[in-house]
Amino acid sequence: MASEVSSLLRNQVAERASAKEEASILQAELDSRTRRLETKNNELQSVLEKKLDRRSNDWSLKLEKYQIEQHRLRERARELAEQNVSLQREVSSFNEKEVDNRIKMSFSEKHLEDLSKRI
Repeated sequence: MASEVSSLLRNQVAERASAKEEASILQAELDSRTRRLETKNNELQSVLEKKLDRRSNDWSLKLEKYQIEQHRLRERARELAEQNVSLQREVSSFNEKEVDNRIKMSFSEKHLEDLSKRI
């Protein structure tokens, strides 16, 4: 009976040793997989950060380009508004001269008519 107990104890010790060894192997495998996943995760994060930086730079350049174009268009609109004011002044001046010329023409016609009647 003592040999059976001894045999059972040896079997249990062997099973525990085998289980510890298997647990150690599984832990090493788990650690290895964890490191690979962390490495892959870091690589992916690096790639995504580079893409994000590139896209951010692209959008920054586009924004700067549109701001420059907006400034140019505002300057052009200001120039056109100034030209418009100048042209309106010219038109107003021409209209005044036209009225003055019509008055002078009317006066000249009347004067000519008076002179014609005298002759």
